[in-house]
Amino acid sequence: MIDICERVAESLSAYLDDDEDTDELGLDRASMEAHLRVCTYCGALRPGTQAKPKSGQVPAPPARLWDSIEATLRSEGLIRD
Repeated sequence: MIDICERVAESLSAYLDDDEDTDELGLDRASMEAHLRVCTYCGALRPGTQAKPKSGQVPAPPARLWDSIEATLRSEGLIRD
């Protein structure tokens, strides 16, 4: 699941611009649209969209996703020990 989230995030600008290059990461428009409808995290990336999980609570992100975010923030000096 994380791999598709990463590909959606990387392709989102092209998707929003109706660019034909959305499949450069192996993701066609139909796949992007389907994922954006069901994924709380990626759906929230769309401008003007407030994606909400059906249960009313936002689930915790998968550990691998947080690890990647944390590593990036540490490398940029935004998180320090």
